Amino acid sequence: MLLNRNVTRMAMTQAVSLGVYLAVKFYLSLSPYTSFIALLMTVFVPLFVLVLQKRACTVVEEDTRITYWFAFRYGVTLFFYATVLLAFSQFVYFKYINPSYLQGVYAETMTVLEPYVTPEMMAELKANGGFSAMQMMFSSLALNSFCGVLISLFTSAVMMAGRR
Repeated sequence: MLLNRNVTRMAMTQAVSLGVYLAVKFYLSLSPYTSFIALLMTVFVPLFVLVLQKRACTVVEEDTRITYWFAFRYGVTLFFYATVLLAFSQFVYFKYINPSYLQGVYAETMTVLEPYVTPEMMAELKANGGFSAMQMMFSSLALNSFCGVLISLFTSAVMMAGRR
């Protein structure tokens, strides 16, 4: 039980660095001039998670044998806490920093979709009104948590293959 509590605490601590990394990547992706840097940062997310997993497992290894599922659980926990920080920063951006951003994206989407849908469908889509900042925060939380599970499957396998 004490090991689980220490691992969770370590995941929360290291999630701050991953959450800041993901938040910086998000803010860089908003500008067309820095979107290439954000794309490069996206490519290095699994490597960053792998480094954090290895660091945590070397600390824990003194006490117990590390298994694949232990590393996977740590990666998922790490990514979940980092995603919470990212979702909060996105909420602040969409709600307070640039509230018109979501409406602009929604208007652009409607312009692109207009030739491909029927007038009834377009009227229904326009009646919907788009996403709120809270809806975007929760969708980002769900999507990034799912991506964290997939990344953790991969990085845990790589980490355990390197240990044999």
